[in-house]
Amino acid sequence: MKEKVESNPDTASTQDAKAVAESMLADKDNALEVDFDSDYEMAQQMTRSDIDTQSEETDTAATNSTSTNA
Repeated sequence: MKEKVESNPDTASTQDAKAVAESMLADKDNALEVDFDSDYEMAQQMTRSDIDTQSEETDTAATNSTSTNA
């Protein structure tokens, strides 16, 4: 589901955001479209893998064993 991004220059928090909002209003035909469902699915695919978790656990175990031996 793609949705057009709409922005209000009056509520922009920075000068850059205001410039982008004004540009979007000036050229509504080329306004950004965001596919929130696709973005969500991509984020789910980018979750941490088992290898990341294992290496983190190994690092923690190594840190704990060196600190208790001191």
